[in-house]
Amino acid sequence: MILPEFSLQRSLRISSLFLLVLSLAGCVTSVHKGQHEHLQTSLASQENHQLLMTTADIQIFELGVSSAEEVPEWTQTGTELVTEAVTAEFSGLEKFRVVGQPELSGEEKQLLEQYAELYYPVVESEITRNRHPAWNQDALSTKTTLGPGLAFLNEKYGLNYIVFTSGQDYISTEGRKAAMVAAAIFGVAIPMGFSYLTVGIVETETGNVIWNNFVFSQEVGFLTEEDVQKSVIKALETLPAEAVGRTAVVQVAGK
Repeated sequence: MILPEFSLQRSLRISSLFLLVLSLAGCVTSVHKGQHEHLQTSLASQENHQLLMTTADIQIFELGVSSAEEVPEWTQTGTELVTEAVTAEFSGLEKFRVVGQPELSGEEKQLLEQYAELYYPVVESEITRNRHPAWNQDALSTKTTLGPGLAFLNEKYGLNYIVFTSGQDYISTEGRKAAMVAAAIFGVAIPMGFSYLTVGIVETETGNVIWNNFVFSQEVGFLTEEDVQKSVIKALETLPAEAVGRTAVVQVAGK
């Protein structure tokens, strides 16, 4: 597994995410359910696919009145919980065999880290685009690709797919909660804490994101196993059961 280094670009996601906070509500909401047109044929190409899991790219922030500061201890806890939950869910799918990371060269490790960094901004751009009325026809699909740079995982190590997971959690301070109440008196909306999680399956041979989902919540975060499980199950429930070999779908209460 790999753990991408901290990036300023990832810490700036909050600006666009606040737009979702103001427009969405509910416990855990699917914002995007992307399925590539070649998903079915890709997964039908063989019975068992070698699947490489990456360490989840998770950050958890304390959201103050006018700023957001990452809390390293929270980030570490969330990263471990989300990684374990996503790995467990994929390990239960009959069409995949989750394998450990092979002995990569230094150059290969660096390339893999770069693609892990690339995943979120690429899928975010598609999600943002598809929310515009002009792209309604693509609202539930994905045509996104990361490019052919991951083909070496297939050619050299026999890894057919790789899973990327990314997310952030913003936890409001008591000061922010008080500011929200005060602002509401004057009709001003201040977004409260929220979390988002995106999980994607990438075909290593082509770099196509053959499936991804983006879930959002104002109530569920990444600091407890129970909350993480709700987000992960919600994200993966849009995987086509027959294609991935899932015998049962767990429903999340309060969705």
